[in-house]
Amino acid sequence: MKYNNKITTVLALLILTSGVSYSGHANAQVDYVGEGSYIIDILDNGGNIYGVFVPGNEGVYSVDMAEELASNEQLDYLFLNLEGIYTTAAIDVLVEGISRVPPADRPTLLVRIPTIDDAGYELTLQRINEVLEHGGDGIVFPHISSAAMAAYLSGYMEGLGVDVWSPQNPDGKFITVYMLEDGHAITQAYEVAEVGGYSFLSCGIGSLSGDLGSSELGEAGCLEVLAQATRGNYPSMMTSYTPDAFAQRVEEGYTGLLSIWNDDTTGIFRRAREVVGD
Repeated sequence: MKYNNKITTVLALLILTSGVSYSGHANAQVDYVGEGSYIIDILDNGGNIYGVFVPGNEGVYSVDMAEELASNEQLDYLFLNLEGIYTTAAIDVLVEGISRVPPADRPTLLVRIPTIDDAGYELTLQRINEVLEHGGDGIVFPHISSAAMAAYLSGYMEGLGVDVWSPQNPDGKFITVYMLEDGHAITQAYEVAEVGGYSFLSCGIGSLSGDLGSSELGEAGCLEVLAQATRGNYPSMMTSYTPDAFAQRVEEGYTGLLSIWNDDTTGIFRRAREVVGD
């Protein structure tokens, strides 16, 4: 996995300012190869991926319900949201349900963990290891606030030996998603795109719109992130809720399409695929 020369400088600055030691390797090696290849294969073939948010509240989903989601042919990935309530029990439930589906048909399980600003680096690194050990196929890092933070995470994953799929490593199997969701982070979108070593560069339109003060400014900020993602050959995710909205997002250049789950989602995704041509 190759990084450009800015990484060394960025990591050095982060080490000096964060109080977190980094030697290029994690304290404990994790031998892990994810099953993220399900969405990787689609992306490599020029397709779009369709997924849904899965709430992480303990008890919301049973193993049987997780199996039902995993068996839905319209779902390429599941976005387990543990940002607000982090628990490995939720990962276990999803992994057990997904494991009942034949490997070739299993959707990719992406796990969004709490922010580094809230959890700190030490706890975040522990949670990275936990997601790996409990069988997640990818990790979503919300509220990436700087290129330095992105570089630290990319370096940590490399030190663990995790085979992250990226433009620099197209044969990788594990997914990492860096989300820019704050106004000050958007100004560093170019620098974050230069960091490398991750899979998706995305915005969080809800948080960004709130931070900037309007949905129009949030949309503009997301399009800036998308432009930098496209320049770096990174796919980017965006939420949508109707077939026409999905088509608009694909036309804009988003390839990771994300929605809420309800009784109508299967039909909406089926129609969206028809409209988009997937």
